[in-house]
Amino acid sequence: MGSYYARLAGTRICDSSRAVLAADDTDYSGIRKNETFIYAVQIGYNGKDSVASTYQLMFRKVGDAEFVNVTDTTAVCYVTSGTLVDGTLITGPEGSGTARCTAQAGETWDGTEGMEVESRSLTGSINLGSDCYGEFQVALGFDPTLGLEGTQYEFQVWGVAANLALSMDNDGAYAKITTASDQPSVVLNTADETAFGADTTPTLEFTGTDASGSPVRYNIQIDTVDTFDSQADTVIASYSESNYDANMSLSGDGGDYGGQSFSGDGLDITSCKFYILRGADWEGSLQAELYDHSGVMGTSSLPTGSALATSTAKTQADVGESFGLVEFTFGTPYTTVAGSNYVITLKVTRSAGTSNISFGSDTSSSTHPGNACYNTGVGWNAYDTRDLCFYVISDTNGPLINKTSGSDAGFAGTPDNTDPFASAQLVSYTVQVGEELVTDTYYWRVRGMDPAPGSGVYGAFTASKWFTIATVHDIAGLDFFGAV
Repeated sequence: MGSYYARLAGTRICDSSRAVLAADDTDYSGIRKNETFIYAVQIGYNGKDSVASTYQLMFRKVGDAEFVNVTDTTAVCYVTSGTLVDGTLITGPEGSGTARCTAQAGETWDGTEGMEVESRSLTGSINLGSDCYGEFQVALGFDPTLGLEGTQYEFQVWGVAANLALSMDNDGAYAKITTASDQPSVVLNTADETAFGADTTPTLEFTGTDASGSPVRYNIQIDTVDTFDSQADTVIASYSESNYDANMSLSGDGGDYGGQSFSGDGLDITSCKFYILRGADWEGSLQAELYDHSGVMGTSSLPTGSALATSTAKTQADVGESFGLVEFTFGTPYTTVAGSNYVITLKVTRSAGTSNISFGSDTSSSTHPGNACYNTGVGWNAYDTRDLCFYVISDTNGPLINKTSGSDAGFAGTPDNTDPFASAQLVSYTVQVGEELVTDTYYWRVRGMDPAPGSGVYGAFTASKWFTIATVHDIAGLDFFGAV
């Protein structure tokens, strides 16, 4: 008999206790990122001599071009299950351990092989030697940062000797898995109808719980109407110029760009502002452009694709030689998707002079959830420790206060006091000095999201609650008139 490469006899997705969840090219949906599952594979040789080989489990997000090796640090990664044990691969008829080239007697899925950390090589390879067929079971999970919610992953087993994936032409196929896309649920802990009296910077408490145990980022809105639309303009995203501590300078000779990533909230972008100055002899044009997002938000954000929206142009006459906010208006507004990431950029084109356009930025304590980026005509580069001072604005009516943890001050948690906050812990927001509330009735609501890449979509807002403010002056006035 000649030598033949293995075929895929079948696959199974099992839970951490080995209960079968999906088999043979079916899709198991709803697994959460903090759950472990077992991927079981049977390889057979259909009664022929085998070619000794090493087999590599690979995966990809459905729609991606290439499969990649499963490792300890990939989006789908090796984990220790607590169920599987290191052992000898099941081979031969029904796991008898004999390396016979006889017909496979059936898929029993009762193996005790567990490809745990100690029994796989650094590359995750699996060597079947010259066995006729066998089964291996691998404990898998999801990297908390790279693993994506609401995403389907598919697998293949790569035969190193044959330099090709095991065939599905016979009776085998690859089972797929789809992660859950649950958004965090939020509960408002501060009692409804709370009277804060003369406290014009009240503290409101709430708790967000993510089904996968992922940390939670919050968006809180406060307004004098329960439709949360009392204000003519809404700031979708911003990083205040009060954070400025460093310049990012671009000449504009190469059609340069400076940019900053941010998250949309479902509103129309109608304008943006950058905190910039020009050198004394700089002449040219400036134009804002909005792009889709690629990379990891806050670390390697970059624009991708063609511009989604382009502003009207400004010239040197519109920019001072001292730092100031310059607004760029989009003739055609762009409607963002709540929780989706974007990059707002400013294209700098110099026509005369030798000086530059400088962007105000923060490099010492940057806390915006996004990151800055730039392009000097030879490709995009990300700044993982720099945020530009910017505003993205909608002329859609919005609430009086619209704040997001991570980019806005006032959020605190116990015991975790870092955004994103640990799931299921109490978090609070305190209205900040400079935004003090006046005597009135106020409504408030909160929503949450898992900000990990591929998640980043807000859940629904809670039902609103209300509270009241009555300043000392107004209380005294009421007492006076009440006494007349």
